[in-house]
Amino acid sequence: MLRKFVNRLEEVGILEKLWDREGLTLVLVYGRRRVGKTRLLEEFSKDKGRIFVIFEDKPRGYNFKLLSKKVSDFLGFNVEIQDFPSLFALLKRTTRGRVLLILDEFSYLNQKKPEF
Repeated sequence: MLRKFVNRLEEVGILEKLWDREGLTLVLVYGRRRVGKTRLLEEFSKDKGRIFVIFEDKPRGYNFKLLSKKVSDFLGFNVEIQDFPSLFALLKRTTRGRVLLILDEFSYLNQKKPEF
């Protein structure tokens, strides 16, 4: 059951201002579990060119397959992503305009490879 999205206008406004900046911007959204961070990002990004991946508490290879699937869907052709430098190079070569990359539950990826 999808609930009505309420009381996050300030946060959406901040994200919109950051989105309107020129160049690359890194934004970290963090907080307690189950307070609506994912829903906030879904609502903010729904009308933007986005790659939205939610990592799972599984091995690193599994999560990079999830990322590869989302990037492939976005680009319209199959790719295999094994690291972030190659992802960023690929997006730079193959896209025009702004791309919103949302990596939700990123801590699962880091927890499986702490030196990351």
